[in-house]
Amino acid sequence: MTTTPYKKSFIKLDKIQLKYGSVEALTGIDLIIRPGEIHALVGEHGAGKSTIVSIISGEITADEGSIFLNEKRMGDWSIKQALQNGIKTVYQQIPQNENFTVAESLYYTNKAVNSSFWISKRKMHSAAEKMLHKNGFNLSPSRLIKTLNLSERTIVEILRCLSTDTKLLIIDEGLDNLSTDFYNKIINILKQYKSKGMAVLCITHKIDDVYLIADKVSIIRNGTILITDKTYNIDKMSLIRLTYTQISKENAEVISSKGFYEFLKYNEAIIKKLPLSLIVISKDKKIRLLNDMCRSMFSWNTTHIGKNINDCLPKQNKILSAFIDEVISKTGEKRLFHVCLSLSDKQIITNVQSHPITDAKKTIGYIITIEDVTEQEQLQKQVILSEKLASVGMLAAGVAHEINNPLEIIYNYLTFLRYNYDNEKLLSIVEKISDEILNISAIVSNLVSFSDKKTAHNELLDLNELCKDIINLIKFNANYKYIDLIFLEGTDTLRIEANKNEIRQVILNLLKNSIEAMPNGGNVIIKTLKKEINKKPYTELHIIDEGEGLIEADIQNIFMPFYSKKLGKENNMGLGLSICYSIIEKYHGILAAHNNQIKGCTFIVSLPAAI
Repeated sequence: MTTTPYKKSFIKLDKIQLKYGSVEALTGIDLIIRPGEIHALVGEHGAGKSTIVSIISGEITADEGSIFLNEKRMGDWSIKQALQNGIKTVYQQIPQNENFTVAESLYYTNKAVNSSFWISKRKMHSAAEKMLHKNGFNLSPSRLIKTLNLSERTIVEILRCLSTDTKLLIIDEGLDNLSTDFYNKIINILKQYKSKGMAVLCITHKIDDVYLIADKVSIIRNGTILITDKTYNIDKMSLIRLTYTQISKENAEVISSKGFYEFLKYNEAIIKKLPLSLIVISKDKKIRLLNDMCRSMFSWNTTHIGKNINDCLPKQNKILSAFIDEVISKTGEKRLFHVCLSLSDKQIITNVQSHPITDAKKTIGYIITIEDVTEQEQLQKQVILSEKLASVGMLAAGVAHEINNPLEIIYNYLTFLRYNYDNEKLLSIVEKISDEILNISAIVSNLVSFSDKKTAHNELLDLNELCKDIINLIKFNANYKYIDLIFLEGTDTLRIEANKNEIRQVILNLLKNSIEAMPNGGNVIIKTLKKEINKKPYTELHIIDEGEGLIEADIQNIFMPFYSKKLGKENNMGLGLSICYSIIEKYHGILAAHNNQIKGCTFIVSLPAAI
């Protein structure tokens, strides 16, 4: 068995404390940096990263704690001591003389080049040319610093530090300044120097930097090191969560071994399994993070990460795209309710919210949450409709009772006239009046059926067999109208407990509506299946036609009594669907309708499955 040889620490911070007035900047910082190691320090703005850099480089003195160099405790620690021991720092804001050339910036203070009293521009130019060429940078040694861009200035500063015997190179977010080409070259250079024993402390916001170059990573929050571990022991998502989620000091104490693993799992469950669609976008609208529900809702995958969110959304979702544009252009949280989203296979009703992500006082991105409230909306509509129908039902029962009494008296008088007079003209009038009385009686009978909430004699019904019987009953009439009835029988056993005549009435009424909706013929699909609603088993019947579909007003009111597009035609009174709804509701079921994507509409009957 081989063991990794122990490396002595080059520099160690032990229980470092620092306050700025009453504000605790650092609290009990323990940090070890070893030779031949690239160590990343990550955290939010204001977490304490730059303060640690200032302490290591000797710019400020800690209030408490110790600094160890090569495992020897140091007394006083200053900038001079740090430089003498090979500690060099590259800052994000680079302090350079604007009027120096590149060669002068690299070697002006380098005693190996300027060993004599006199400063030799020729020697500096020659050394700079070799250094730049060796590392693959096409910069002229004679260019003035003030003519360089930020990326070029950063390269000059890093090479200046590397031109002397550097034991520890601290890069305080300097990698953020580099162009892609320069960045890749510097990464290779740092790895080369690391192999020769130089240590690197890299302060960065870029998580990718950590995994590209770092051997170890320390996460700092609110002046406390939460965890230090080898980079390969922490996956990228976990590092992001630890760095940019709220963690208390109590949490930090248990984030190790099993506690750390469990902590990552808690965070993973919150983000991935959140029962909302969650999207994290940057300020330029690029997608940075998706949770499981969002991937499922939009059929997105990892290839969508990094793309503009508005380019990924289906084009018909203009309201959501406009909302995202408003989120980016304005500050604060935003909410949008009852937004209709068009997905690949359906339309849903959603509530959308946005929350800015801040690093200190700077907004760096946004969280967008999308909640599917389609089911709640449908349930709310059903409750409202049930309340309306209950009110109408009470009224209908009263009206039916009051109408039946005088109808019976009128009908008795007509019977008396029919059997006691033989005047043909009179009898003809009596027959006409009798027919109208029967029509009124039919209306009253429908009102009574609509208002009757009593459960009739129930029996165990096989929905598939019931549908087959009804299809055989009406298929000839349908074929006469050039309509094919297509039955897609559910493979499961689909049983319900209800009154057979009432369920037959519902199915016949719905099929009659679908047939009447297609005067030019077409297909009506009857489909049965099992479904789980609110974790309870239901048996469903779908009746899908190819008619003109429903307008929005029809969808809202189609189950209301006396509401029909066919009023005045074929003695239609607009009570059929109301009676169907009343029957299904009596059995604690659901009757709903929606338009199909291409044409026609679908009626869905959901009834509790019989166990």
